[in-house]
Amino acid sequence: MIIWCALILTVLTFLSWLVLPNKVLRILCGTITMVLLVISAVTISANIYGHWGMKKTTTTTAAKEIYSAGDSSSPANMLITQELGTKSDDYVLVYRDNKDAKEAKAHGTPDEKNITESVKKTVAYKTADVDTASVKTEKTYWKWKNDTFKFFFNLGDNNNELISQKTTVTVPKDTWAVLTADQAKELAKQQKANPVPAAQQQQQQQQMKEAVTAAVGAYMQQNPTATQADIQKFTQKETAKIAVTSINSMLKK
Repeated sequence: MIIWCALILTVLTFLSWLVLPNKVLRILCGTITMVLLVISAVTISANIYGHWGMKKTTTTTAAKEIYSAGDSSSPANMLITQELGTKSDDYVLVYRDNKDAKEAKAHGTPDEKNITESVKKTVAYKTADVDTASVKTEKTYWKWKNDTFKFFFNLGDNNNELISQKTTVTVPKDTWAVLTADQAKELAKQQKANPVPAAQQQQQQQQMKEAVTAAVGAYMQQNPTATQADIQKFTQKETAKIAVTSINSMLKK
């Protein structure tokens, strides 16, 4: 609408200065229409470059559980990271969206066909004292302050224009191993180059079983009213903790 107003004011300004025969009326009408034309041009520029008449609106999705990027049969959970740039706190993260997914997927890969939108989006991760890994996304948009601004300045796709999008993955600090892409490759290389003998595997499994059994026993003594589901959950957690500790030890070698 503001564009049509500007066009009409342009015509009226032209007619006021060049067509009206009365000098006083010409100056009066010409000045008024010119001032209004300048105001309309300024407001258009303010809206386009400064989002005048708009407000920031933020929405946050509910946290959604995610799953390990590693072998689904492994008790250790893995999140694989690849930072974009240096100290950018923006990553490509690899994990499974669903428990039954056959393969893990990369999340946060920039869309090279739409760089303008890609630079507004960031993906980060953090470790916390939580039981499950999850992802949530916070989006901030430009929206009209009211219908009046929308009526005059709705020039295109400026409503709901994305300002920023931040996706945050949160993983349990004890039961998930966070590896860079290079570390994941090195780990796979070590396991392939130095396969563990069957006898040693059995010994390691027995040691893990004994450690988990001891931890479960202590847990049951401290929580005599624990249900079978509680005990099973604790057992899985302790098994994952030991497996993650083993992975971290291998990475330090």
